Amino acid sequence: MSDLCIDLVEMLTLEEFHDSCDENGYEVSIFTDYDAAIIGMAQQGPKQVAVYSYDLLIQLLKDLNEWGDETATEWYAFNMTDYHDGCPVVLHTGIYREPTTTNGVNAHGTG
Repeated sequence: MSDLCIDLVEMLTLEEFHDSCDENGYEVSIFTDYDAAIIGMAQQGPKQVAVYSYDLLIQLLKDLNEWGDETATEWYAFNMTDYHDGCPVVLHTGIYREPTTTNGVNAHGTG
């Protein structure tokens, strides 16, 4: 992980993230179905990877699965922390924003 350089750590809309990837021809490593928690991109060796907010991932897991904090954090720890070259980056920031889907509706379906 020592060759990790954060290119972008500002809050992006999902559309801005995907547009940036398309414009630059990036094939980006992502967690499938968790785009709402993406906050940026990073360069990891020759590969672009998505940068996720830990807090947003946990909130999204809770909302999508109707889980409590403990279940969501345990599931994350067991299923999303297999770090290797080219895997997405997860930042533990303490920043919270309501996760949204590609159509702008939040995880609760209320927009």
